[in-house]
Amino acid sequence: GGNKLYVAGFKHSLLPEGNNSLAWSKEGKYSQFDIQNDRMDLDDDITALKYYNGVLLVFSLNKIYKIDVNTNQIIDEIQGFGCINKDCVVETEYGLFFADRNHIYKYTGGSVEIISYPIDTGNSQSWTLHNTGTHKIKMYFSSKLNLLMIVSTLAAGTSRVFTYHVLKQRWDYRRFEIKDSGGDFNSQSIMNNILIPSKLGGNLYAFTSAEGK
Repeated sequence: GGNKLYVAGFKHSLLPEGNNSLAWSKEGKYSQFDIQNDRMDLDDDITALKYYNGVLLVFSLNKIYKIDVNTNQIIDEIQGFGCINKDCVVETEYGLFFADRNHIYKYTGGSVEIISYPIDTGNSQSWTLHNTGTHKIKMYFSSKLNLLMIVSTLAAGTSRVFTYHVLKQRWDYRRFEIKDSGGDFNSQSIMNNILIPSKLGGNLYAFTSAEGK
């Protein structure tokens, strides 16, 4: 954003302990950083960065900072919403989707919309059970199927995945097929490989290595 590269989650002797520092490169020079002068230390640890609608969104677990990339100043803070990690935010033609420990959200530049109410609580298919912090989470989007997919290592262990059809506004907890060339398949495989949605039957295919890793 702003012809600069923004980074977080880095270590430097001039930085305080923690993961709350945001730094930006020299304009047009993405490998040149002045950590001492060109940085901002926030109140919260940074979990994800996303440039969207001309604004840099800096996520923590329960807050979103909106940064003007021209002035590198905070122009707004959205309280009560956050992001689990960099794999839990995706940009689509329908808006930005992201997830924290409480809900899954849609954001188009105005207010944040909670879309996960139908799956937030309940039985083994609930979002609450999948995002306790003990399971890894990753989010995908298929523009061909208009389908948001949220994978957890808990769901992966039973070959299932949360899907949200953005046009129908419908949630499903769907089974996917495992395609590998031998060896044991484990839930970590899905976190490291691409899921391929099939047009026939709507199954989700995970392609892994021969070792299933």
